Amino acid sequence: MSDASNTAQTPQRSWFNGRVLGGALVGLLLLSFARNYIDLYLHLDLAFLNQLPFGLIIYVAAIASIWNPICTRLWKSACFNGSELLATLILCMVMVWGSSAFPGHWMVAPHQLKSGELLWQKYELVEQIPEHLYPLAGDNEHEDYEQVFDNYAQGMSQKDSIPWQHLIAPFIYWMPLFIIFGIIIISISWLVHRQWSQNEQLNYPLAQIAHGIFDKDDSRRFPNIFYSRMMWIAAAIVVSIHGYGLFLAWFPGALPPLQLHGRFNFLWSVFIILNRTGSWWLVDFHVMFSVIGVAYFLSKEVGLTLALSQVLLLVFSIQYYLNTGSVINGNDIEYTRKGAYIAYGMIILITGRHYYLGLLKKAFGKDPDVVKHESATIVRIFLAANVALLLYLILIFELDYFLAILLVASILLCALVFARLVCEVGGPYIQGQWGFTNMFLGVMGPTAIGPAGLMAIMYVSQTLSVNGNGALMPFVSNGLQIADKAGLNKKRLFGTMIIALIAVVVGAFIFKTMYFYEYGAQSKYAHANSFDGSVKGAIKPIQSSMEKMGEFGQIETSKETTGLAKLAHLAPDAEAGSWIVFGAIGVVVFFFLRIRFAWWPLHPILFLVWNTFPIMIFYWSFFFGWCLKSLVVKFGGGSVYQKAKPFFIGLIIGDIIAFALTGIIAILYAIITGDEPVVYRVYRFF
Repeated sequence: MSDASNTAQTPQRSWFNGRVLGGALVGLLLLSFARNYIDLYLHLDLAFLNQLPFGLIIYVAAIASIWNPICTRLWKSACFNGSELLATLILCMVMVWGSSAFPGHWMVAPHQLKSGELLWQKYELVEQIPEHLYPLAGDNEHEDYEQVFDNYAQGMSQKDSIPWQHLIAPFIYWMPLFIIFGIIIISISWLVHRQWSQNEQLNYPLAQIAHGIFDKDDSRRFPNIFYSRMMWIAAAIVVSIHGYGLFLAWFPGALPPLQLHGRFNFLWSVFIILNRTGSWWLVDFHVMFSVIGVAYFLSKEVGLTLALSQVLLLVFSIQYYLNTGSVINGNDIEYTRKGAYIAYGMIILITGRHYYLGLLKKAFGKDPDVVKHESATIVRIFLAANVALLLYLILIFELDYFLAILLVASILLCALVFARLVCEVGGPYIQGQWGFTNMFLGVMGPTAIGPAGLMAIMYVSQTLSVNGNGALMPFVSNGLQIADKAGLNKKRLFGTMIIALIAVVVGAFIFKTMYFYEYGAQSKYAHANSFDGSVKGAIKPIQSSMEKMGEFGQIETSKETTGLAKLAHLAPDAEAGSWIVFGAIGVVVFFFLRIRFAWWPLHPILFLVWNTFPIMIFYWSFFFGWCLKSLVVKFGGGSVYQKAKPFFIGLIIGDIIAFALTGIIAILYAIITGDEPVVYRVYRFF
């Protein structure tokens, strides 16, 4: 296979055919229907909720290892070649985010919960959102209120039915939010891809791994990696370890325990400073083999930065405590990340300024050489979709136009930087954790925003979930890199991605609605905390802001102020601003050191990832991966590094096989006995 930079010199492979579309259709059903039971009923939620989705890899691997051998004998024309396997994976990756694009909780939970929240009632917080976005317009006196709201939360009885007649109308108002946002993200992914892939030559570790797993010569029945002895050795080791753990999960105490996760509590008493700085995460020890495997494909500086991120945060926290007597809390670090995102976003735009300006020129009829291969149509679609999103927020959410502009810009910045983070870093378990509500409150103050603006910003950012592991843009960006590396002809891919996204958004609404009305959003089969806990947590800072405005008599002023007049009421939080500036300066300084001194060992992503939950859990695994790669390169050189890749892909495949086994056993047990199965955690969080 040729690299992305050489694909223009080699014949491009066709992918658009019935086999790929059929595979994508089955993937659509998997993501919109089966995912509900995999995620919620079996509690295998990380099957799709990360940038290396085990569930999709298992699905495409099943096509390669089960479907293809059967069809080789019975229906040869139905076999998938290597290009078609990768194309199927790409389309399914695009649909992962869409399968989570479900507004059900936000259509129901606020009204369901507000009866127990006196401050919500006092300030009419739930009523700040237009009533057409709620079933029954949120009328708790309606005769069908129990059928719509209570049955969703608690599950319906056998005599009840799903009240589709009350749900379709609000969903029609919600659906354009997901579709327009999806079009924006797919468009911007295409527009920045050539700059990132060819001009800046990002690493795209996850695309390398996907290509390594599914690359297949036409002369072979299975993907090439299946013929690697090193891969199978590594996978067998990992599966054996997890198999032991799986046995203990079903038969506790039968054998001596084997722990891949632990907590060194003795460190609390040995190092008192850990208590005083709130550094609880340092005592957690986790090993995840797939993270070690991914770390092997990272650049040396990125791997080291991820490995030391939490230790460096500890050093900084201790120094801050010794010099100020204060403890850094979660909000301080969150504001630091906000500043880091802003600075990193500016660096991305400045670095590619000639290319991006060329795209804008091309959209208006000019054809600069720097973007001669890009489609002006995609540029125009991107611009038109942004205008459509602004109009949607203004007309449907009734958000002030000035706040709508700021919100769209913030969402684009977050999506762009997070995608760059995943494409450059490659970590499958990375989160942005970039809260928009707190960001707007810290920069503008509550009076300049107003209650309606705060609630709309919170609703939009929460439903789009642009910070989560399942964010859309990294999937699209890695998919485009996979297509380039495999030499796929990308004609029709843009339109097919959009159609697939729309289809899964609609499918997710239908099947998730059915699931929650069957089991109840507050039941143990539905991650009940995501129904009430996340909603209460998201509204809490708004509730606190309303109390502060009420004390100073500013609520009416905040409601009456619109547009640019809001600037007169700006009241930035000085402490929040200082942490934002610190994060921005940290990124700029580390970026300068990185490009100025070849020996500088750390990457500016440090300020984007530290204290995010996945890094707190897996920094030990990144450390092990970095150590192994460093040893291989130092003592074996580049040739040994390349030869060892199948072994580290085997570590990832071992985790995937173990995940598939525990899922299959759990499903069979549930079907045969009707009881809730024991689920072994291939990865476990404290």
